[in-house]
Amino acid sequence: MRLTDADGMRLTCFATNTAYRPIAELELRHRLSARAEDRIRAARATGLRNLPLHRTAQNRIWLEIVQIALDLLAWMLMLALTGKARLWEPRRLRFRLFTAAGQLVTTGRRKILRLARHWPWTSHITAALERLALLPNPDDERIHPPLRQQPPARAVEPGVHARRNSGPQPARFQPEARKRSTDSVDGPT
Repeated sequence: MRLTDADGMRLTCFATNTAYRPIAELELRHRLSARAEDRIRAARATGLRNLPLHRTAQNRIWLEIVQIALDLLAWMLMLALTGKARLWEPRRLRFRLFTAAGQLVTTGRRKILRLARHWPWTSHITAALERLALLPNPDDERIHPPLRQQPPARAVEPGVHARRNSGPQPARFQPEARKRSTDSVDGPT
């Protein structure tokens, strides 16, 4: 056992010239700055080390993309990974999880992701995907009611049927309409 890591407890020290502050407040300030330094290191590993574009507006877009990537990494670490994998830096995540060879197969209206069995971190990837599949759907109205209110009902003239959506239907609804029309044609006459 080392003195610095005995039974999961680490002995640390820091030097400061701040006077007349409680030690707990100083330690909190120090830990928060260390966390910020970790985030900066992760941002540099994600794409913030060099700004690749020439103009300021283009680099602002690049910074937004890096910020979105950092948010996705942070949420993935919290929601999908467990154990030591939650402590992996972006470079290690990129090597172990994001570069795994896989094949996306569509069969019987299902999508199957096939991963290489010999890849040492395949179990981490499949466990992460299973954990994400168990999370509730954020679009479910039972969990999150819609933020906007329904429009007020319109008056309808007698003899005219009110339709819910008067505009064109999205493409994903057209196959169902075709299926219903073929069912009615194939039915008994």
